[in-house]
Amino acid sequence: MNAPPGAPAPAPGPPPGVARTLLEFARTEAHDITEGTVDLTMYEVDPNNTGAATSPAALKTLISDGVKDGAIKVLAMIDDQGLMREFHLPAFAHIRTGELSPYNGRFICNIGDFDPDDGNFYSAEITTANMGLANNSVHCCTADSLHTQAQAHTGAARFFVGPYAAADADVEPVHSRKIFEIPYFLISMCGRAAPDGCVTVLYFWTTLYPVIVAKGPAMVTACKALIDAFRLAATRAAAGDTSSVMDTTAAARPTMIGRDDALKKTRKALFRQILAFRRGRAEARQGDALMAASMDNQTDLLRDQFQFAKKPSSGDEEK
Repeated sequence: MNAPPGAPAPAPGPPPGVARTLLEFARTEAHDITEGTVDLTMYEVDPNNTGAATSPAALKTLISDGVKDGAIKVLAMIDDQGLMREFHLPAFAHIRTGELSPYNGRFICNIGDFDPDDGNFYSAEITTANMGLANNSVHCCTADSLHTQAQAHTGAARFFVGPYAAADADVEPVHSRKIFEIPYFLISMCGRAAPDGCVTVLYFWTTLYPVIVAKGPAMVTACKALIDAFRLAATRAAAGDTSSVMDTTAAARPTMIGRDDALKKTRKALFRQILAFRRGRAEARQGDALMAASMDNQTDLLRDQFQFAKKPSSGDEEK
């Protein structure tokens, strides 16, 4: 339909394939610097729920180092409505010398994705408490059984199964941290890509779990910590429960940080370093110009070398 005479032209949209959000960026497999390697074992806890395998402090360091090396990492927690809340690109913040921020040295993430229109983002701190353990182990059925039951689920109510007892067939005690990681290959199916813009427990079991399974038994094993987190999120701990041991209140999750210019500056610097779509257009043009000049210089040098090699040596010249 044509615009009426005198109407302003519509704002041009982004060119096809241009990423403005992590969700869009992660649709391209080549952007994963780990080249498809998935290992979530550092999030696992022992059967007694002591979490002795990896302490929160060690977890933070491993995650932060990965992000600063260019890995796209997204952590998540389940809220008290059974919805997954995402925390993007967590890393230690190091404020520039001469600038001040109470968050210097803290473990900072983005709440949700970048705004697709203006690129804005909201920061939050992930604390040691946020990385704590679920209160207790719960007997859960197998992941495949949960997938089958999820497919049969109807209605708008939250998807729940159980409770189960130790004597029930095909159940085992399951334990988890409150926080877990979403592997790269699932990121583009989460957030705004999920129905109603948020991953539910039902969506995980009907849609995301089959994607994991389709990648083979090794991937299922690698994603055990994630799968166990959603096994717990789908299971009542006791009869009549309307929540799971994975559920968290707003106060128990990372909360948004108010205006902090020094923190925002250091986060932007990190994003420019690891995300191509976060580099400013002027910077991109300058980088392209420098690359072109370098290639021109290299071409000139190779041409000079070729011409020099063609010349006969002084002893071979005709007299």
